[in-house]
Amino acid sequence: MKINKNLNLITDIFYIITMVLWSTTVDFRHLKIIQIAILAITAAWAIVKVKTYLIVRKL
Repeated sequence: MKINKNLNLITDIFYIITMVLWSTTVDFRHLKIIQIAILAITAAWAIVKVKTYLIVRKL
């Protein structure tokens, strides 16, 4: 069970890294609004993931 949680955290980190890399490599002039939206969603999702991870660790 503990291994599964760690794997989920690792995949989440990789997902965040790929999202950030993708959003920074995309041409800023064309996709500025979409880029900001993606970064905002990714950031919110990451915060939720970290909070749930900390809650699970406390239990």
